[in-house]
Amino acid sequence: MPTLFRKNYPRKSRAIELLFIILFFVLLIPISSILVTVLVGKAFEPLVDLYIDIVCKPFGALHNKINPYKETDMATLTKEESFTKKQIAEAKILDNNGTYFINGSILPVYINENGDTYLIEEYEKGKPSEHLIKDLFADGVLVAVNPIGYN
Repeated sequence: MPTLFRKNYPRKSRAIELLFIILFFVLLIPISSILVTVLVGKAFEPLVDLYIDIVCKPFGALHNKINPYKETDMATLTKEESFTKKQIAEAKILDNNGTYFINGSILPVYINENGDTYLIEEYEKGKPSEHLIKDLFADGVLVAVNPIGYN
């Protein structure tokens, strides 16, 4: 039995023991969280890797068979002075709604006879922008998907 609960020990030794018990529990909280983190990393990380290998990869392969279009499959046009109809037409066709994927944003565009590319919302206002996509997104990479009126 600890001296803390014995009446025949001096009060000072019981107080010191109480301080040691409090200090033990105060230090136990951060130390135990570190120990739990280390143990979880050692024990559960291999289980998570095993789960990814057994469950996620087959479903990913199945998803790629159902929907084979991946970002790497898209034709990427790097920045140039302008993007011609021919360059855009050579891009991989994923749908027929005239959509560009530019830096993760989806933008509907219109290409006129000269090959100028306009945002549709600006073209429908009757004042097509004089800025081509290359001007609006000069520092980005253009990924083209079947422009409107060009099948």
